[in-house]
Amino acid sequence: MSPEATMTLYGVLAGGAIAMSGGVLATLGILVGMFIQRRRREHKEVRCVVSGWDLTEAMPLGWAACSFEVELFNEEISPTGLRGVRVEFIGNGERPAVGRLRLPASTEVLGVMNLPPQRWERATLHAFFEGEEARELVGFRRADFVGYFPSGKEFRRKIVERKNFVAARKKGHIGQRVYAPWWSKTAARNGS
Repeated sequence: MSPEATMTLYGVLAGGAIAMSGGVLATLGILVGMFIQRRRREHKEVRCVVSGWDLTEAMPLGWAACSFEVELFNEEISPTGLRGVRVEFIGNGERPAVGRLRLPASTEVLGVMNLPPQRWERATLHAFFEGEEARELVGFRRADFVGYFPSGKEFRRKIVERKNFVAARKKGHIGQRVYAPWWSKTAARNGS
């Protein structure tokens, strides 16, 4: 066999190996993409936006009330719901103070929030605390909106959090900044 034919044979074999490995990598990429897309479809969630937080405390009377607006979006194509919705006030390592939520025009406790598929649901919710429960709210560190899906999985979103802030001394400025072009600064220093 001539050297030219041998080189041609080796070139064809190397090209075939490269094409085979490229095909295997392309097939592997397609399979990984399909797996990720399937997992994303299966792993839909409920989006939640909480706003309009208000807490009113009347300690001499021994009661407190909180209210907020919640907007929930169900990404799934089937309806779902949240049961046992409540607000939890978490203090310093103690058990949370739990307030059952109500709609504004109702005195009944809200049992279930139905979430239709791929649509926003808005609600204004409030909770009342009396006696010892109201005293437990003093100095709370964090408030959470909590509910449970039909599967039993907990849904929890932070409403508000209080943090300890330390005020630092204001830094003094040594000199005033001049926002002029560099050539005008040079001309001013040279006295021209």
